[in-house]
Amino acid sequence: MILPPPGIAELTPAGRGAVAVIAVTGPQAATAVAACFRSATGRSLENALPGQMLFGRWQPVKASREATELDAGEEVIVARFPQRIEVHCHGGRAAVQAILASLRQQGGVDQTAAAAMAQDAPNPFAADSLQALSQARTERTAAILLDQHRGALHAALLELGRVLPRSPELALEQLDRLLDQRGAGLHLTTPWQVVLAGAPNVGKSSLINAILGYDRAIVFDQPGTTRDVLTGHTAIDGWPVELADTAGIRWAADDDIEQQGVGRAMARVEQADLLIHVIDATDPAASTAAALTHPHRLTVYNKADLIASDLSNAEAPNDKQRQPIAPGGAGRLVSAKTGAGLPELLATIATMLVPKPPPPGSAVPFLAAHFTVLTEARQLAAAGNGTTAAEQIERLLSGDKNPGD
Repeated sequence: MILPPPGIAELTPAGRGAVAVIAVTGPQAATAVAACFRSATGRSLENALPGQMLFGRWQPVKASREATELDAGEEVIVARFPQRIEVHCHGGRAAVQAILASLRQQGGVDQTAAAAMAQDAPNPFAADSLQALSQARTERTAAILLDQHRGALHAALLELGRVLPRSPELALEQLDRLLDQRGAGLHLTTPWQVVLAGAPNVGKSSLINAILGYDRAIVFDQPGTTRDVLTGHTAIDGWPVELADTAGIRWAADDDIEQQGVGRAMARVEQADLLIHVIDATDPAASTAAALTHPHRLTVYNKADLIASDLSNAEAPNDKQRQPIAPGGAGRLVSAKTGAGLPELLATIATMLVPKPPPPGSAVPFLAAHFTVLTEARQLAAAGNGTTAAEQIERLLSGDKNPGD
């Protein structure tokens, strides 16, 4: 039987630090580490108990016989775990790269930190959540994924598998709660796409700069200034968001480059999770000439500083925001110049993106495959096939992300 080569990964972030940690995984991990590690007490790494830490020096095989007092090797601490071995060394890049290089000489193959940590995962959901954690962009999304790593989703699916054969009706309620988290779950590692669009000179670029807190977009009072789609990343109420500033939509544009910009803007609008239609509050009739429709749209009247000093009466979004915009329609009144109305706008965006944020500790599916299986299970349960639906859930629990095949 040919054993797979050991996997190696740096667990600590790239850059300088006091201590760095390198993980070595696989059935040959101990052999690879033992070839270079010299315990200060002479104790063998193979005989170390899980969780035990050994102090010693790291000596690449080629240098071990010729080592002198000056180059006796890097001081390290080696810790053994059930599915991996960790090498704790000085955080300098030279030390880390030297240890990685010596492990590669022993047949080590590079892997991601998340893949290395997943070796100890108690179930497939814990492993998948670790992979997703490495891609989380905010503390809020990381906390939700950490809940899943700790077993929230696994426990919910175990309970669902028990309930489905006995009471499909009760299971439907549990399935609906999980499916309601589709929006939040699928954006724990991928930012929401929020697109600002509207007629030229309504202040889209100024507004996106105000939201981001820095000048990402060019601001100039000439139509067609923004010719391409400019993006910037931020977090709104803890949710990762990619804001897109698009070219002013002017159907009468006679410039080929401007027309291309308008085409790109419309394409981006179609892909958006949320469209923010920006209107010039001083001339709403002209600004709404470029009528935009989108199932999830928020109307924003910019340049409020030119028409009012008190925004306390600004209307909150309602169902009208999903209809073609008319002058004077409902929406948010803001001033990109003074910042008035921005906190309320950000709160509204967060609510529209995630109307029902998951409570701490709750189960949240986070992969597209999770929702595919849950949707199929719900259809089966609704048809009274609770046992078949439970089988789908059981296969998902076992790590099969295509249980319908």
